[in-house]
Amino acid sequence: MGRQLALVAAVVLGAAAPARADELLDLGRHAIGVWSPSQEAAISARLDAIEQQARDAEMLLDLLLQTDPIERFVIDASASVAGGVEGARPVGEVSARIDAHADNAGCQAVWANAMVRGRSGAGDGDRATLSGEGTAGICFPDGIDLSAEAEVPVSIFPLRLEVFGAIDKTPSRAAARAILREPYSEGGFRVSTEGMRWAWGDLRHWVAAPGVTIDQRWQWRGFPSGDPARLDVGLDLWFVRLHHRREPRALADRSIDVFAIHGHGVRDDNGAAIIDFWPLRVSGFGFGSDRVLVDAAVGVSGTGTIGSDKDVIMTTGLPQVTIAGVHAAVLVGERAQSLAVGFDRAADTNALAEVTAENRVWVRGHRERRGLWIDVGLYYSQARHYLDATTRGDEQVIGGTADAQIGLGNQLALGLSLEAALPLARDPVLADRGDGVRALVTMSGTYAIWHEQVAPIRSVRPGVTPFGPPVGTGSPAPPTP
Repeated sequence: MGRQLALVAAVVLGAAAPARADELLDLGRHAIGVWSPSQEAAISARLDAIEQQARDAEMLLDLLLQTDPIERFVIDASASVAGGVEGARPVGEVSARIDAHADNAGCQAVWANAMVRGRSGAGDGDRATLSGEGTAGICFPDGIDLSAEAEVPVSIFPLRLEVFGAIDKTPSRAAARAILREPYSEGGFRVSTEGMRWAWGDLRHWVAAPGVTIDQRWQWRGFPSGDPARLDVGLDLWFVRLHHRREPRALADRSIDVFAIHGHGVRDDNGAAIIDFWPLRVSGFGFGSDRVLVDAAVGVSGTGTIGSDKDVIMTTGLPQVTIAGVHAAVLVGERAQSLAVGFDRAADTNALAEVTAENRVWVRGHRERRGLWIDVGLYYSQARHYLDATTRGDEQVIGGTADAQIGLGNQLALGLSLEAALPLARDPVLADRGDGVRALVTMSGTYAIWHEQVAPIRSVRPGVTPFGPPVGTGSPAPPTP
């Protein structure tokens, strides 16, 4: 404090009396002499802290790479053109995308991608639009191996970190009914990790405790404007997990989560937070074969409060909603050919901090063979929307998606994409939910910029992570519009 007071006094006294140029320089030198030691010390301490953080990050990355070494590097560029109809209007799309990733045996260890899309249509009020999205992240599914030090098969801190952003992105018509069917923009991050794993046998079985996924994003309706962003927070926490990693051809790994908690909160002018509690959450349980798998979870889903001491999202301006949460599914087949049937009952919220309780029955099929790829899904939904404390509306919707692609050679492919959501019954207050039919025929091409294998490929199974329920089973997971 004495040095700061001396600096102020020197400046004030110097300004109060006439001085020649050399006197002003002497004053400046004196002021710098008072200021420099304390500021230099603070700057030096900050630089030392940054250097230490960089060394810690380098050491962590080195430990993760020892357990999950890089096996190949890939950079691809692709482009597509599409034409079709949306409702009664003809539409056209052009897109370009670039993907870069370095792969380990379990996932893409480091990746980044970006896509831009231009869209035009004909009709009243329709106009050409430009949208884009991108992601980047790291993934080390086996964490840091401490088996040598502990003398038992144990690892810590498997990690998946992702940052993402989107401009004027449109959600699928097959998304949960809580999601608004309108363009949105967002930026955010998602991180998943576990505490410690103890493996046994062939090291494909382990018990882990605890695990958490945190998803935080800032959203705007449509293109980002001067309006403040809405905070959207997702949380998935389990205390103990029993896991079995299956062969790459299997549809999913097996996970049994004990005391799982899922939360999703949105803060707008009001706020809405949904809490799901699952005493036991089973995903990918096999009945004598890896070709017949079952998901099962029964719990409680409803409004509540989520957050930390510094940032809390409370449910305000809405009624108390509590329902029985259910997830059940049967999956038959393997990754190249499968059929799944399921039922989901849960509450959720959206960008307007509304609450929706939905019952959904769904069926999904997938087939890959000789350059042909087909994915078809159908669903029937009953949903009740709580728009504010006194306004609610019910609807029944049937819909589905169909995607097919066939290779034409020379890295070219012809595809078909269909989305539909058709109301069977709907209260007038829900008239602007934006459903309909969208069908596109696409022609796409991919150019391999750089492919290099640096180690033998062990077993990469895209779409399956060791952190949450396997992707594609319909299991409860942090919300993604």
